[in-house]
Amino acid sequence: MQNYFTIKNIAIGAVVLVIIAGGAFYFLRTPSGTDGGGGGFLDTFFPSSSDKPGNDETPTPTPQAPGAGNIETVVEAPLGTDQIKNLPIGTLIRLTEEEISSLVPTSAGGVKYHKNIPESLGHLFERKADGSSSESKISNYTIPQVIKVVWSPDATKAVIFYNVGGNVRKLWIDYKSTSTPKTNILPDTLNDVAFSPDGKSMAFINDLGTTRNIFTAAADFKNQKKVMDNNIPDLELSWPAPAFLAIKTKSSYATIGYLYSVSISGGNLTKVAEGLGLDAVWNTDGSGVLISTVNGGGQIEPLKFIEIKTSAVKEFSVQTIAEKCAFLKTIKNYAYCGAPKSISAAKYPDAWWQGAVSFEDNFAVLNIDSGSAHVFVPTPLDITHPVLLANDSYLLFQDKNTGFLWSLKLK
Repeated sequence: MQNYFTIKNIAIGAVVLVIIAGGAFYFLRTPSGTDGGGGGFLDTFFPSSSDKPGNDETPTPTPQAPGAGNIETVVEAPLGTDQIKNLPIGTLIRLTEEEISSLVPTSAGGVKYHKNIPESLGHLFERKADGSSSESKISNYTIPQVIKVVWSPDATKAVIFYNVGGNVRKLWIDYKSTSTPKTNILPDTLNDVAFSPDGKSMAFINDLGTTRNIFTAAADFKNQKKVMDNNIPDLELSWPAPAFLAIKTKSSYATIGYLYSVSISGGNLTKVAEGLGLDAVWNTDGSGVLISTVNGGGQIEPLKFIEIKTSAVKEFSVQTIAEKCAFLKTIKNYAYCGAPKSISAAKYPDAWWQGAVSFEDNFAVLNIDSGSAHVFVPTPLDITHPVLLANDSYLLFQDKNTGFLWSLKLK
């Protein structure tokens, strides 16, 4: 009988066992997906370097796209605590069945909004962003035909633009702690307004026809100080950071738009961006701005991010209008954008603003630092006025087609 247990055979067998064991370890450790998501069985016992305790790398704050088949849409609220807890990330929750004319998140995880319906003209309502509470009316102060509302960051004060007999009037209003708010009729010459990041001050454009000078004031419109002389018409005003304001010319496919920063201390004007159909949304600390432009035919071009200090520009694959985007508040330089699934031939952004065309949007997530973008969740809605709660747990927005208020679960 032949002896198989020779030294040579034992050595060969040992080598084969090592190869088999190494191969098994490799395949069990290899992530299951091509994008690196998910790990092998042995990851439970042998975490990769990014999973080890003490690793300082910041994890991606947004989940991967759950896919259309996993998305839930909730249209009946209020919801129970357990129901909300079990809703998957990416759930869309309809918060109103009527058109709204403003929205602002509150520090308590809620949202305040004016309604634009005959029986509640300009009345102010509030409910939880997660749909856990019923709608409650917190002011029945009537304001006809609300056009635009500029809210203070703490959601207690607002400047309301409304239409009376074809004339646009402006009302300063303080809703703090009472159903009968304190009000002040602002001059007709006020063209646009913005609150400071801390809500303690405001800036406004005073349009006297030949001059449209820019001022700052206290949040109650007192103690006014001129920042700069100006004669550029149709400016839009924002206050991205404590030290400077931002002004942008009116956007249209037919004209080159310009975006400037204006130092509050000296009124110095610095050009930030220009382009046809220019629209812009600033990040949370004013260190950068996301812009959209169109080409000569009025078609939307890919989004770009401009870093203010270095003037560095990053381009993204996402094509949308900048006002459909909102930056995360807890992690810098991540943004959610409503990105159209398809874009028909038209003159943008004018055609969209005027209601001649509408979109069906995906929510896309932009990582500004890496330059990457991916679809987070598809929707059947035309997203506008997106804004996040302070802890980024829910994103609030309005459907442009219906005017209804929605929220998107993120955590």
